[in-house]
Amino acid sequence: MNRWLLLPLLMQVLLVIVLYVALAIAKARAVRAGVVDERRRALYADAWPVGVQQINNSIGNQFQLPVLFMLQSLLLAQLGEQGGLAVGLGWAFVLTRCCHAWEHTHRNHVPTRRNWFMAGVLIVLLQCVVAGWALLR
Repeated sequence: MNRWLLLPLLMQVLLVIVLYVALAIAKARAVRAGVVDERRRALYADAWPVGVQQINNSIGNQFQLPVLFMLQSLLLAQLGEQGGLAVGLGWAFVLTRCCHAWEHTHRNHVPTRRNWFMAGVLIVLLQCVVAGWALLR
């Protein structure tokens, strides 16, 4: 299996870890600042300040479309589609996810977030086309 095809998957995992670290820091700061509803924090996301909720929601997003990306990448590797196109699509997808996560955890401008999301959807669709082509040859 081509290592270059797997590197974008590793970077996607690292993005999630970075978000978890950011969440831990944001939660600790919120608790120290006394802005958390202590009675509700274990079960209710709205017990936390908006910034914490944004990071938490961004983490949740990493287990939606990126799961399809990872499956597609592994399928491409299994099919032997490990050339420049497959690798380039992988890196392009991770770039869209990093930009989406940044937007989600900072400005949180929904139209911009949607654009990054849709770019990722198109990349996964292109991965499907490449995989389908490999299956039909």
